[in-house]
Amino acid sequence: MGSGKSKDEIGAYYFQTRSSLAMSYLPDLARGKWEEWRKDWLIASTDDNERLDLPTNGPTSDRKDWRARPKLAAEFDPILNRIRSLVEGGLSSMHVLGDFLKRRIAPLQQRPRPVWIYTGPNDCGRVDRGVDTDLTRDALEIRVQGVTSEDFVPEVLVLPAGIVPLCEDQQLRTTVLRSMPTLDDGGLAARQSSGDPNQGIQIPGVQES
Repeated sequence: MGSGKSKDEIGAYYFQTRSSLAMSYLPDLARGKWEEWRKDWLIASTDDNERLDLPTNGPTSDRKDWRARPKLAAEFDPILNRIRSLVEGGLSSMHVLGDFLKRRIAPLQQRPRPVWIYTGPNDCGRVDRGVDTDLTRDALEIRVQGVTSEDFVPEVLVLPAGIVPLCEDQQLRTTVLRSMPTLDDGGLAARQSSGDPNQGIQIPGVQES
């Protein structure tokens, strides 16, 4: 974080992923050279707010405490195990990006429900609906290059063998969702113990086992 025009003004800040994770995570998209960092920056202005004031005192705890790695509750173990199995199966962030683009899924702030409830070409979460609205190869190439700034290689968007999107396998989706904790705005929520875990939404053409 850098200071702005005065000692109480924040001029810039950035986020950096932790490089010493104990477990592997989805590999990041390929990055360009450091000299091209300006392409990834966003400049924004905002009104004064007390939350943007630079602190005048140091942290209340010592360095050992505030540098300690956060720990998730045991309820999150199924999620971490699922991520680990996907990584071991070869899934990367590029595969996820390609799947989103090919399905014409709307940006997060515009999507009315999670992607695992995706139901097909007429899903309400798509930018354009209908069987004839899928992206052409050229259109997909433009979008992938726009996000990654890398050469387009269609093969890298093909999901690894054995990895199936939850929206295409009703039984797998039900099994995975039942093993994971329920989250709300406050964190862990009470687990649903009865009723339909799929909230009445079925994948067209797929029979639930």
